[in-house]
Amino acid sequence: MTDPHWQQPQPPNQPQPGPGQYPPYYYAPAPEPEKKSNIGIIILGFLLTLLLVGGAVLATLYFTSKDSSSASEETSMTLQQSQESEVSTPQATITETVDVPAPDRERNKDRTYTSYERGTSVTSKGFARAVYSAFQAEYDGDPNITLHDVYSSATGKYYTMRCSEEGSTVVCRGGNNAVVKIY
Repeated sequence: MTDPHWQQPQPPNQPQPGPGQYPPYYYAPAPEPEKKSNIGIIILGFLLTLLLVGGAVLATLYFTSKDSSSASEETSMTLQQSQESEVSTPQATITETVDVPAPDRERNKDRTYTSYERGTSVTSKGFARAVYSAFQAEYDGDPNITLHDVYSSATGKYYTMRCSEEGSTVVCRGGNNAVVKIY
């Protein structure tokens, strides 16, 4: 039982090809035109910018070098004028020469250094002993000594130590932050 008023919806009328007719022809979208590269323009712009900056730098150097020479002439003229206009009063300078005795190396040779200790925790006991031995071998009355090639058994390397007198103690520094006090 079908009701003539009740029917299935029909698609809208579209022309259908009849016998011997071809279906409608659809065209593909037109290809996009090839994009041209702007790299040449970019390079040209970059080169022109470099040329302008270089020219500006050269012009600045050229004009400032002329300005600085004239500025120094003005400065020297001003200094000469101000020196001439000042009134100077002579001041007496008294120089006293005092003879300072040279270090008495013979007296210092009598000084014996019998002890040593590590000045920092990074200094090994063996290295402190090696520095002390090298100091004793090089000591000639002047405690300001540079010790070359002091061997460290802890690192297996040789170090340079610079010793100087600090009061009644000689302090040797060098290596990898090593400090040895000799007294």
